[in-house]
Amino acid sequence: DGGLEAATVILTSSDGIRFSRSLATPPGVATADVTATDSGFVAVSNGTDWGGGPSLLYSTDGVVWNIGQFDGGTGFPPSELDAVTSAPGRVVAVGNGASVVSVDGGATWTWSEFTDQRFSTRAVATDGQIFVTAGEGRSAFTSSDGVIWEEHPGSFGSGQRNAIAWGNGRFVAVGDGLEVYTSPDGVTWTAAPSPTLHLHDVIFTGTDFVAVGDAGAVAWSTDGAAWSTHFIADRPPLRGVAWNGTDLVVVGGWGYTARSICSLAGDTVAEFTWFPDPSLSGQPVRFWDLTVGGSDVRLWTFGDGASSRDLNPSHVFQQPAEYEVQLSDSSGPSVSHTV
Repeated sequence: DGGLEAATVILTSSDGIRFSRSLATPPGVATADVTATDSGFVAVSNGTDWGGGPSLLYSTDGVVWNIGQFDGGTGFPPSELDAVTSAPGRVVAVGNGASVVSVDGGATWTWSEFTDQRFSTRAVATDGQIFVTAGEGRSAFTSSDGVIWEEHPGSFGSGQRNAIAWGNGRFVAVGDGLEVYTSPDGVTWTAAPSPTLHLHDVIFTGTDFVAVGDAGAVAWSTDGAAWSTHFIADRPPLRGVAWNGTDLVVVGGWGYTARSICSLAGDTVAEFTWFPDPSLSGQPVRFWDLTVGGSDVRLWTFGDGASSRDLNPSHVFQQPAEYEVQLSDSSGPSVSHTV
């Protein structure tokens, strides 16, 4: 899915490492995707754990969320929703061959069905003028307003499209299978070898496309056709990726999050994360090395006189205090965080 895998909470972070629970409403919403809009954020769901239908949520700050009103407030959208994107003045969400559209930042929505619901549309993107969606079938769909859609049969091969991004004058679609696809207009698509099976999200950073997937795969490309790939240690299943202008943040299964795991310029980037956070004295804390590039020689210092050269060490802090933990690469780069 694009952005966040189905979950019962929405999390926010100022640094991509420490996340706080947002006040999502209603509780138990199975959040499928989130996008930034002109006025804040919009999240969509494909149901709730208390038996309700799909929900449309909007927020000005990502912390406090409100329920968008569908069809005059007369119930839930009749289709599950899997992906959402926004253009100036318009938000479009798709799922199960249908779309919902908001022109007021997610507060009110209208619905449109455009294909057989057996062919779920799981990804959507826009270049600011044209919306493009795809999913389980071989067709792509394009629309100028998110309401009236045109089908383009035979756009894709086998497998499912999980995410679409726009950048460098083209759409890039990734998913499950041996191929990724590029298109200048959402109508005509060209296949290229996928950097790995089961890619779940793709974004554009302003210079490069970045895609993430199973087994800790992070792939990057300038044109969506030729890719370089890095696999994170411990091989977590990655489900979402975001870019803030300087750093990448990835999220995935096992509660995994990481920041700046990929240096698109080829430079060495030192980074690490840890669990649990917050940590308790007298209890083991596990550290994960997320450094890309450089040498294979690392040095951890834990701020209490202890050190380690293990790749992903565990450490017990004996006294309650704040400790400055540093990870250094023998080629020069280092990074520190307060634990």
